[in-house]
Amino acid sequence: MRVTVLFLAAVLVSSALRAAPVESLGRPCTPIHYLGGAAVRDTAEDVTYVALSAANEADPMSLLFVNPETDDVRVAQAPAGSGAWALAQIPGTNQVAAGTYYDGKVLVFDLAEGRFVKEIPLENQACIWNFAAGRDNRLYFGTYPGGLLCALNPGDLSVEVLGAGAPPN
Repeated sequence: MRVTVLFLAAVLVSSALRAAPVESLGRPCTPIHYLGGAAVRDTAEDVTYVALSAANEADPMSLLFVNPETDDVRVAQAPAGSGAWALAQIPGTNQVAAGTYYDGKVLVFDLAEGRFVKEIPLENQACIWNFAAGRDNRLYFGTYPGGLLCALNPGDLSVEVLGAGAPPN
């Protein structure tokens, strides 16, 4: 009985597949989503942009710079990172920092040059979380999995690891 039911089901499915034509709908969409955003000022061009970090499952992340006055969009593909939640202008500079996830790097984009100028890895850290500008003009951020507090120095683009907030980090 069970064999007969399976045989009849297979015949019905086979007939239905032959009756329905298969049509290619083209290339599947690539999942892109925006994770971080910030208002940044290009002091060389005297323009304020809306900066967005775009994650992409197939390629490294990108930064998009949207000029809301002209609707002009500049796109820069990053050298690393799947995406970035952390995105901010580095205080006192014409540069933007993006904190990546999966590879735990701070990427520095120079607005005047229109390119990424530095890649700063954080050893054994997978994610960079949110930037906050300090009164000392440094850009502070946290990491995962170590729970480290770090500071990006705008003068030489070095990162100082300030330690973890509490055990067991």
